[in-house]
Amino acid sequence: MEVQELENQAGRQPDPTVRAIRFTGNDHISSIVLREWIATNTPSLRERLLRKFGAYGLDEEELQKDCIRLERLYRRRGFPYAQVWYTLDIQKKGKRVDVLFNIREGEPQIVRRTDITIDAPPGVREEIENDASFRRLLTGHPMAEGKRYQSIFTADVTGAFRSFLEERGFPWPEVEVTAKILEHVSKEGDDKESGREALSEAMSEGDDKESGREAMSEAVSVTVLLRPGPKASIDTFEITGQEAAKPWYILRQTGLHQGDLFQASTLQEAQRQLYAHPLIRFATITLPEQPKDSTLHLRVRLREHALRTVSAAAGIGNEDLLRGEIRWTHRNVADRGHRLSISARASFIEQVFATDYLIPYVFNNKSRFASSPYVERKLEPSYDLFSTGWTNRLIYQINRRSTASFSYEFSLNEELSKKPTVELPESEIDYNISSFVFSAFYSEGFRRSPSGWVISPTFEISGLFGESTYTFQKITADVRHFLPLTSAATLAARVWTGLITGSSSTALPSNILYFAGGTNSVRGWSRQFLGPKQPLFDENGFFDRYLPVGGKAAFTFNLEWRQQLRTRYKGFGFALFIDGGQIWPSFARVDERPVQFSAGGGLRYQSPIGPVRVDVGYKLNPKSEDMNQFPETNALSGAGRFGVHFSIGQAF
Repeated sequence: MEVQELENQAGRQPDPTVRAIRFTGNDHISSIVLREWIATNTPSLRERLLRKFGAYGLDEEELQKDCIRLERLYRRRGFPYAQVWYTLDIQKKGKRVDVLFNIREGEPQIVRRTDITIDAPPGVREEIENDASFRRLLTGHPMAEGKRYQSIFTADVTGAFRSFLEERGFPWPEVEVTAKILEHVSKEGDDKESGREALSEAMSEGDDKESGREAMSEAVSVTVLLRPGPKASIDTFEITGQEAAKPWYILRQTGLHQGDLFQASTLQEAQRQLYAHPLIRFATITLPEQPKDSTLHLRVRLREHALRTVSAAAGIGNEDLLRGEIRWTHRNVADRGHRLSISARASFIEQVFATDYLIPYVFNNKSRFASSPYVERKLEPSYDLFSTGWTNRLIYQINRRSTASFSYEFSLNEELSKKPTVELPESEIDYNISSFVFSAFYSEGFRRSPSGWVISPTFEISGLFGESTYTFQKITADVRHFLPLTSAATLAARVWTGLITGSSSTALPSNILYFAGGTNSVRGWSRQFLGPKQPLFDENGFFDRYLPVGGKAAFTFNLEWRQQLRTRYKGFGFALFIDGGQIWPSFARVDERPVQFSAGGGLRYQSPIGPVRVDVGYKLNPKSEDMNQFPETNALSGAGRFGVHFSIGQAF
C-alpha cells in the first residue's frame, strides 16, 4: 500500500503556480483593498527571478474561502447580495494559472432616514442641536441620509458623536447606533409596491429569490441615540509618581486649572505637554472611578527621568568619517525643572563644546527659552573656522504641528581661507556676527515614518544695529513632502533654497555663504562641491585641485523612491533617486550656471540606531571642474562621475 501511494505521488503533476490575480465587477471597492482580504497570493519579483514558487501553488479550497471572505467584506460595505466566484486560466502547459475573481455587487443598502435622538434635558438638547459643529456632523458622518449603509462604519459614527460631546464638556457620553431595513426598493421605483413588482417579475422569469433581490436596493433606517450625561468642570487633581518635581510645577506644565470645563482634546494636549518636559519620562491623565456629576476629579500619573545622566553616541559616514558625542545633563536645576546640558561632539569636520540651559516654561506651557554658549571649530573643504558665540532662543509651540522661534546669536569668528585668490582683504580674517533669526517648523504627520508636508522657513538679519562686521539678510526655505504609496513604499521629495541680500558691494566670508553637494544634499558630488569652484595650485605652480567658493543664491531638490523589503529581508530596503541643484554668486547671475543633476540608488538597513544607508550617485551633466579636470576638457567620462555616500539616517 505504501509503495503504491509513493508511485501515485511520483506520477502526479505539481499544482500550477498562481502568477496573477485579477478582479472584475468591483465598481465600488478597489482591487488593492480586495487583495488585502484574500489568502491567495502571487510570488514577488525577487521570487520570480529566483524561481521560488513553492508557496504559491493553486489551492482551490482556499480560493473558495477567498470568495466567502470577499462576500463578507461586501456585506459589511453595504452590498448584502454580492456574489463572488472565481475562474481559472491555466497556461504554460499546466504550470501557471491566472485567477480571476468575478464579482456581482448587486444593489447597495441606502440610508433613507437617519434619526438623531438626544436623551437629555430640554436646555441641553437645545444647546447641542444649535451647535454649528453638530449640524455639520449630521450630514457629514458615514451613515447620513443618502449614503450607502456600511456596518463597518458603526464604530466611526459612534466615535464621531462621542468626540463631539466630549469636546462640549460631557465626560461620560453614551452613543448607540442601530439600523433596520425598512423595505426593498426597486432601481426604477422608490415605493414598496414597485419593489414587490420587481421581485415578482424576476421570479416569474424563472430566477430565484436572491436574483430578484439583486435588482433591488434596501432602504435602511439608522438611529443614533445620544446620552450626553452631565456637564462637568475640573475640580480636583491627584498626582502620583512624582519625585523631584513639585505638584504645583506639574499642574502648571499641564495648563489645566480648577474650574476649566472638561474637554478631551485639552486633556490630550496637557498629557503631551508633560511628555515634552525634559524631567518627565512618562505621563497619563485619566478619569478615575467617581460619581458622574458636575465636578470632575483627574488623576495625573507620571514617571521622571533620572536627575543626572551621562550619555554617549557615535556614528560613521564617508564625509565626517567618525563622529561622536558625550553629554552630561542635569534635569532639575534649582528644583524648578530647568535643564542644564554640557556636551562635546567631534568629527573630522566639526568639533564643538557647548552648554545648553533650557527653561521649559516662560509665560505658558508652550513657550521655552534656551541659552547656549559654545566653542566651535569647522574644517570645510575650502575654509577652516574657529568660532565662539552665544545663542539665546525663545521657542513657542503654536499647535501640535507648528513651532516658531526667535533667537539672537552673537559670535566671534576667525576664518582661514584655503583658496589662493579670494575677494576678501586677506586669507585669514576676523569678524563677528550679530544676528536675529526668525524660524518656523510645520509637520503634517506624527508617525514614526514621515508623511505629508514638512515646511521649515528661516529668516536671518545681521548687523541691524551696526554691531556686526557684515550687514546682510539671509532667507532659507526647506520644503519636504512624503507620500506613502503602499505600506512598504514611499515617494519622498525635498526642495531647499536660499538667498542672501544686503551685501552686494562686500564679499562675505565662506561660513555665511551657501554650499551644496554631499550625502544629505545633491548626491554624486562631494560635500560642498556643487557650484562654482576655483583651481588651487601648489608652490611650483602646478594644478592641485578645485575648491568650492560658495554663493549667495542656492537651489537644490531631491526626489526619492523608498522601498522596504519586508517579506524576506526584514529591515532591508532600497531607494532610487534623482537630485539636482546649483549655487550662484548672486540672484542676478542665476543664468550663468544651469541646474546640474545626478541620479542613482542605494541600500537601506533599519538598525536600532537609525537607517544605515549606502547611496551611489551619478553626475548627469558635470562640468570639467566637477571632474577635477584642468584645463577644461570635453572628455568627462569615467569614474569621476560617480559619488559614493555612506551614512546613518535618511538623506532628508
